[in-house]
Amino acid sequence: MYARRLLLALIAGACAVTLRVEATATEPAAVPTPYHRVPDRDNLTPDQKKAETFVAKLFARARTAAASNDYATASTAYEDALKVLEEAYGPDNDRITEALRGIVNTRVSWDNYSAQYGFGQRAGLVVAVKAQERIVSIYEGREDIDPYERVAALVDLGDCYLYTDDPRAIDTYRKAWQLQSRLVSSQTADEMFGSVGLVRLVLPENPQGHSEWRVTVTYDVASDGKVTVSEVDGNAPQEVNEHMRDNYAHARFRPRLVGGEPVDTHGITYTHKYAGTSGRQNFRA
Repeated sequence: MYARRLLLALIAGACAVTLRVEATATEPAAVPTPYHRVPDRDNLTPDQKKAETFVAKLFARARTAAASNDYATASTAYEDALKVLEEAYGPDNDRITEALRGIVNTRVSWDNYSAQYGFGQRAGLVVAVKAQERIVSIYEGREDIDPYERVAALVDLGDCYLYTDDPRAIDTYRKAWQLQSRLVSSQTADEMFGSVGLVRLVLPENPQGHSEWRVTVTYDVASDGKVTVSEVDGNAPQEVNEHMRDNYAHARFRPRLVGGEPVDTHGITYTHKYAGTSGRQNFRA
């Protein structure tokens, strides 16, 4: 999430305590912020009102569980909420997208957490991809849906595909660019994809017993979102630098698009700061 920002928000939250980004070359291009429409209770049927009350409790349970890294419970709560909303509104109503988004965010968070700490059950990312595909399907061809929401949903789907190394990612970004171009202009579409966007990256852990380290990575992002590292520099131990190089090599970034086509981006520089800590933690950014 949203799923786009999904990944960025989760990553930023995970590293905010001890990792500060000094350069902003990898910040994602601005895209429309997704929303979900809160139903007007005065226009709901009695069954829909009951559903909304129950779903609010399920969403609260999911958020609480996710905050405690209990992603299995969070996933179940969002899936239960989806069933309730489908029963109340139908399987193609945009009201169900809030639960679908919860499923996407939770599954990706789960996968991030497992990769970060190297233990626990890995999330079923197929579930996340199918949920995002369903959001896009619901929005397609709907006159009552904000068209910019469709753009954002397509970008999010491209990010989901890229996160899972699905070759459909680039074509999905193209579709988002084309839709934005039709809605406003090709210039705004280029601006939307005007910089690379972080989709997947695991950073080396932050060992204890140091005051501060800085690691600066210089790298290129190819038109398919893959990364080539040209230099890693800083005052961290060589082992940390080597892990940083390797992890960047396995990272994925949403590429820039110019005129609707992905292009290579060269010479990006990003500096990570590792602040001293008394414990051992993993961070990603």
